[in-house]
Amino acid sequence: GIKPSIGHVCLYTGLKAERKDFNTGNGNIWVYPDYNYEKTLSNYLRNPDSELPLVYISFPSFKDPDWEINYPGKSTIDVIVPASYEWFKKWKDEPWRKRGDEYNALKQKFSERLLDYVYKYVPGTKGKVDYYELSTPLSTEYFNNYQHGELYGLDHTPGRFSEKWMKPRSPIENLFISGQDILFAGVASALASGGMTATEMLGVKIMKALFN
Repeated sequence: GIKPSIGHVCLYTGLKAERKDFNTGNGNIWVYPDYNYEKTLSNYLRNPDSELPLVYISFPSFKDPDWEINYPGKSTIDVIVPASYEWFKKWKDEPWRKRGDEYNALKQKFSERLLDYVYKYVPGTKGKVDYYELSTPLSTEYFNNYQHGELYGLDHTPGRFSEKWMKPRSPIENLFISGQDILFAGVASALASGGMTATEMLGVKIMKALFN
């Protein structure tokens, strides 16, 4: 069968600074330390202290046209890296915000590593981070009800496309499915899978109509 996709940790940061204070645009930053992503990912999953295989930096507040009106002098940055559910699994039965000092220390360790990436790749941020908080695969499990804290539902392997059940119409009458688990992850898939599901429900070729 298909396994769940990998988990992640996300550092949510709030800064006492405005967009003009940073030497960056509003696009996302993708940091790959090596061309051999599979190798660095494999090393990292064996040892989380090794080099991060991928760092994704995003600027939610920069993408909001009304942000500076509503929240002057402030901005937000999110930083995401892959993370194994197994690293956090031993705390899964502990209540949210009460998982203990060891868990909090692990979160702090990740937070400091990711803050270093913010300071390096987003000039002007050092000394301006007012607040930060890290989510883990346990956060995803708790808030999203994902069994293993996975980031993108089912694992994105070629084998998923040979599964006959990955389609909009479920075996349950009048229950239709859309999103990453009938296609793949990403913005393009959100659009395409929505069109596929609407086509199945309405009997009208939605995607063809959209592009005509």
